[in-house]
Amino acid sequence: MSADNELRQAATDQRLWDVVRERAGAGDVDAARIAAVCERIATQTAAEADRLRAAAQTAGLEVELTPDPAGQLHVVHVTASDWSTARRFAAVARENAYVSWQDRDGGAAEAFFRTQEQLHLVRLADVPHTIALSWPAGGATRRLPTALLPSGRDFDTVALPPVAWPLYFLVRPIRLMRERLAGGDAPSLPLGPILSTPVDLLDALLEFAGLTADDHLVDLGCGDGRVLIHAVDRHGCEATGVENDPALVARAREQVRRAGLHGRVEIVDGDARSHDLSAATVVFLFIPAEHVADVAAELRDRGFDGRIVSHEQRWVRGTIEPSASEVLTGTNSLTVAHRW
Repeated sequence: MSADNELRQAATDQRLWDVVRERAGAGDVDAARIAAVCERIATQTAAEADRLRAAAQTAGLEVELTPDPAGQLHVVHVTASDWSTARRFAAVARENAYVSWQDRDGGAAEAFFRTQEQLHLVRLADVPHTIALSWPAGGATRRLPTALLPSGRDFDTVALPPVAWPLYFLVRPIRLMRERLAGGDAPSLPLGPILSTPVDLLDALLEFAGLTADDHLVDLGCGDGRVLIHAVDRHGCEATGVENDPALVARAREQVRRAGLHGRVEIVDGDARSHDLSAATVVFLFIPAEHVADVAAELRDRGFDGRIVSHEQRWVRGTIEPSASEVLTGTNSLTVAHRW
């Protein structure tokens, strides 16, 4: 295994910090640089855990908070004793500028916390932090197979008041039966929840993409538009972002306006999975690793023959393997970039 391959594998196995510290001790300059980044990530994540711990204590909540031990992820693991405490902590997190991957209200929120066991929340800052909130399933839910539990698409099917949350157990079989009877094509692959690329990784990622002024970059699920703005500002290319979250569309358009790039960066309010890519030469994705290779394959099936670039600190597995993968670092962040 080459040195580069060793680092890529260590990053995806979340043991990068251990590997680079050992190699730094043997005089490896690149490993020492990455080890220093891991050290800064660990320090920042511990500080964020302390901040959230104080906020939880102020709210009278007893939860266990642990910074990710790998030294490479801006993730704080939070464990609540029950669904009610988890729901209250999620509210505290939102008061502290976090947004949830699964944004529910009314009966859907009630059913979600009573039947699920994990929620991710993200703070969309220059260096984003993620909360991985977990709790034990409550009541009879523990004894039910996962296949019988209502989930995201069931919650999106109908809006119920909080008191009617148990009806989602009926919504699920009805929805599945309707979909089976309707037939047709399988649902498009999901692009996943809210994720945000650290600002200090943008230069390295766009260099890895080989971006030039002749390119047209399309960011599928563009969030607040930071990748597009940086690309146009630094490389002078054309750029389009596609986003279906109205709040993020508004935020991205405002960021474009503030950057003075109105007319040079287009933010499209629409479905990223069906966006016309005929003018694109580079597609950027920041989506969960379990989806990215299959989404890349889907783009190829749709006829896109340009470069596809994504990044994630887990190994990408799917129907097509990336042609190149590389560990990239910023001042306070690191990632594994992939190109197809």
